[in-house]
Amino acid sequence: MQTALLIPRDSFWRRHPLLVDSIVMALLLALFYMFSAGVWGLDLTIVHMLVGLGMLLPYMFRRKWPIQAAAVVVVASIVQLVNLQWISSGVHFVGVPMTVYWLAAYAPRWAARAGIITAIFGAIALGASLLTQAQNYSEFMSILFVSVLLAGLSILICAVAWSLGDLARSRQNHRQALAEYTAYLEAEARNARALAAADERQHIAREMHDIVAHSLSVIITQADGARYAAAAQPEVAVETLDTIAETGRDALSDMRKLLGILRAPGQAEGRPQPQMSDIVELVEAMEVSGLTIKAETSGEARDVFNPVTQLAIYRAVQEGLTNALKHGDASEPVVLSFAWQNRGLQIQIANQRANQGASARPASALSHTGAGQGLVGIEERVRLVGGTINAAPHPDGRFILTVFIPYPQK
Repeated sequence: MQTALLIPRDSFWRRHPLLVDSIVMALLLALFYMFSAGVWGLDLTIVHMLVGLGMLLPYMFRRKWPIQAAAVVVVASIVQLVNLQWISSGVHFVGVPMTVYWLAAYAPRWAARAGIITAIFGAIALGASLLTQAQNYSEFMSILFVSVLLAGLSILICAVAWSLGDLARSRQNHRQALAEYTAYLEAEARNARALAAADERQHIAREMHDIVAHSLSVIITQADGARYAAAAQPEVAVETLDTIAETGRDALSDMRKLLGILRAPGQAEGRPQPQMSDIVELVEAMEVSGLTIKAETSGEARDVFNPVTQLAIYRAVQEGLTNALKHGDASEPVVLSFAWQNRGLQIQIANQRANQGASARPASALSHTGAGQGLVGIEERVRLVGGTINAAPHPDGRFILTVFIPYPQK
């Protein structure tokens, strides 16, 4: 695919090559016949016309069939060479160099080399044919100089024609390579845009899940609690409704920010970007929702993670606590531990699974089904920052989510 910068200036020649070649061939034939009759004073016999046609007519087909066209010129040249004494027109000084040119420009390399070699032998044969007209030694010596000069001039003309044809081939190859490279760059740009769009869709899908799934889980749990407490403890129901309202407002605010990105993709700063410092508020909100969370920290905390990594850590903790709220035993505490190790930070969330019989959560926590999309999204986030994740049931009935985030390399 050519861009505006690559459109050749001689566009008419490229759009109508056969028409242009036909016009040039007709002009050359007219000049040949006029030159032969006017300058040489020759009678234009059938042989003259056939030789002229054989030399010049193949010019029309040089682009499509360069080798076949050159073969016709070779045959016409041999006919003229054999009958040089009575076909003395100079059409071969035009037809042969043109043939050498188009072989160098359009034909395969072997044909181009064969063309220049054939032209050199033809030039030598042309010069030698003059010597056959000598009647004695003095005429032979006189013609010898002319013969050598004619052969040398013919070889020089063919060499120049071959060089110009080879230069035209190089320009054409360069133009084609430039067009292919431009097409490659355009394809790469399209692929980059497609990958960016896919990455953006994945990001939005992860954010949507993190916002909606977490908020709805809290709201549903609180609504169930408020329904049971409404009759016996109305004041608890009121507090629960306040929690539901606050959670709904936070989710709505985050959703508005996320939808704002869809309307104005360039304003990436509008994305909700929780950090590790927000985990404290997350834990408090989950405790209000009915979870009992036992937080543990070991090792020396380090402030080394960038915002992207902190977001992945926050979302991992959020997903683990949300799953504990939905599928765990609310009577047992959830253990949330942060272990600052030598190589990185290890986060572990362990909760006692509820006894739900046939409806219990599958043991394959990273299953790529609709129910496991949260952990799948967290796995993508963690791997993106170079970490690892493991989520599996424990023999003692607990479900343990372990995330390891390596420290950034300095």
